[in-house]
Amino acid sequence: MKRYIALIVFSIICVYAIIFAIYYNIMLGGSDDLMKISEAQTAAARMKNSYKVFLIIDDFGWHSKNAEKYLNLPIDFTIAILPDRPRSQQIYSKALQCKNVSIIIHQPMEAKNNFDIGSSALKIEFNELEIIEVLDNSLKQFPLSIGMNNHAGSLFSEKEEKMKVVLSWIKKNNLLFVDSRTSSQSVVSKVSEELNMDSYSNNLFLDVKNDTEFIDSRLDLMLTLAVKRGSVIAIGHVQSEILFKLLIRRLNEFKLNNIIFCNLKSLRPDIIN
Repeated sequence: MKRYIALIVFSIICVYAIIFAIYYNIMLGGSDDLMKISEAQTAAARMKNSYKVFLIIDDFGWHSKNAEKYLNLPIDFTIAILPDRPRSQQIYSKALQCKNVSIIIHQPMEAKNNFDIGSSALKIEFNELEIIEVLDNSLKQFPLSIGMNNHAGSLFSEKEEKMKVVLSWIKKNNLLFVDSRTSSQSVVSKVSEELNMDSYSNNLFLDVKNDTEFIDSRLDLMLTLAVKRGSVIAIGHVQSEILFKLLIRRLNEFKLNNIIFCNLKSLRPDIIN
């Protein structure tokens, strides 16, 4: 009799255990799903308190050794390629294979103080048709680029009439333009507003001096501005091997500070290039 009662009790316990297991898996999703939910909530919390850095590396088209290194950076970023340079097409083709990289045209524009801007440059003496011809030629070289920034241009970017031609062309071709801010008197923001366009501007150059201490301090400032503003656009140059090494060295630090590196495509997902 006792054995019979014990068997009944054991059977009842087993039934309750099965019912509980079914309820747990169906209603709660099981421990694996709970863990996934927890991880997703944690990731969402981190994203909510994350800060974006839109890093642009200028002057691709030369410096083949450093170009290869930068294209292998394990972050999302943007490269700016100069038209009509010896390695421009080769770098463009390689960059198209990098899913983390956005490509923009690094368009030379006339600078002050007779700064040498090389070929394919926009000059203030050009009329509208000449400006458009130069821009069309640049886009033909990099047809899958998503936009443009200015190489030099401290003089050209101050000329409202000239920049209106450039930005109207940008809008017509559904591209974005980032003002490199080589002049504090740039009219890009003003003209963009007049044309009802989004305006993007460089917040800081990272490597004006190719010096470890200086570049390290600029990366500190980049981090500070990103946290303060929520996002920042920063420009470096492919010829700086110091910048590359410091970026690699500090990636974990940036991650711990909830810095997310983004390419410019994320600003304009409507650009289908």
